Parts: sequence; C-alpha cells; structure tokens
Amino acid sequence: RIFRCLQYGWSIERGIEMFPDFDFCSKEFSKYGLELTEDAHKKLGIYCDFLIEYNNFVNLTAITDPVDILYKHFIDSISLIKAADTDLILEALLKGAEVSLLDVGCGAGFPGVPLAIACPDANVTLLDSLGKRMKWLEEVLPTLGVKAECVTARAEEAVATRRERYDFATSRAVARLSILLELTAPFVKVGGFVLAMKGT
Repeated sequence: RIFRCLQYGWSIERGIEMFPDFDFCSKEFSKYGLELTEDAHKKLGIYCDFLIEYNNFVNLTAITDPVDILYKHFIDSISLIKAADTDLILEALLKGAEVSLLDVGCGAGFPGVPLAIACPDANVTLLDSLGKRMKWLEEVLPTLGVKAECVTARAEEAVATRRERYDFATSRAVARLSILLELTAPFVKVGGFVLAMKGT
C-alpha cells in the first residue's frame, strides 16, 4: 500500500486525515517553547501517515496512535533545539547558515526527520545500519519535500569517511551514554556539539 501511494504521489493534505489539526498541534508545541508553521504541520501529518502505514510491513515504531506520535516522536524530537543551556544551538538550527547535523541510529527518522522539517535550512544526515528503514526514508523524504542525506552503515564504519564533518551529532535511545559518546563524538567538528537524547 505504501509503495503504491509513493508511486502515484500523495498531496500534502493527505497527512491531515489522521493527524491532529494545526490549532491543536500549535498549542501543544507552544507549551514547550516551540513554534509550528502550517507547512511543517502538513509535512509532519503526511510523515505520520506514512509511518503508520509502513509499520504494517516493517517494524518502525511501537507508537502508532497519531496523538502519541505527535508527543513522543515529533515534539520530543524537535524539542532538541531547546534542550541546551545556550541559544547557539537554537539559533543555528533555526536559521540554517550551512549548519550540519548527523542523526546516528536514526531508525524511522527520529529525531532527524522532524528536525529537518522544523529547520529546513539545516543540512541533515540520517545514519542507520538497517537497509529496509533507510530505503523507506529515501522514498518518503522527497514526497515530504524534505532534504536529508540517507546513509546505510554502522556508525563505526561511517566515521572512516565522515570524521569531524558535522556541527551537531545526535542520537536517541541507541546505547548507554558512554557508548553513545564513542559513537557520535568522532563525527563532530572541533567546537561542535553532541546532543544526547537520554532519560534521567
């Protein structure tokens, strides 16, 4: 089903059928100090639809309710730009200026795809070793109008050609913090940041 939809193309309005409306989403974003444009809302909506549909064929996420996806995937991912104690990250990601970000072990695209939607000027790279997920992302992203590079490889292998290339590297729930830093830090430029999404 998903491939047929991709083959013939979905209009951007397709995404609002299951996803909460713009007013609801905008209010929820604002609770976390985040802004949501109508364009970003439509893209997140279609991304939600694709995610739920393709999850029937490949295990992408255990979270399949659109409202839960809003909170636990989209807001959680985009809130990364507010997580640090400095305005530098927020300003850099929101204003672009050739800022580069690597999402290590992106899975179904979190946090990298929502960040690419919220910050369209940023240069986002998605890295994961599972080919089926990356193939899905390569097909979905052009339909969303999202620019992001998809790389299928293990982090330990990819670093050989991507060492110190990125301003920011991030990852969500991949490993213990000590291991996560070993996987992500080599990708970051001198003066860059590793943004580790770990619970307390």
